Amino acid sequence: MSSKRYQYKLIETAEVAELEGQLRDAGTKQWSAVGYGVLPDGRRSVLMERKIKVHDRHRHHHREVHANPDDN
Repeated sequence: MSSKRYQYKLIETAEVAELEGQLRDAGTKQWSAVGYGVLPDGRRSVLMERKIKVHDRHRHHHREVHANPDDN
């Protein structure tokens, strides 16, 4: 049996061009933007999420999470 869980990360930067590059890079790794804000100091903050599959290998609640750690 498998279910879907989510991973979250935050991207923060003051430079719009840098933010665009980070968002493009994150998009190629299956991240999606789910929230956006401008902080009082002018930095832009974007909340990212992506689905990961969690497989139950046994009925004893042992779980194996499939996500590439290099994609963070």
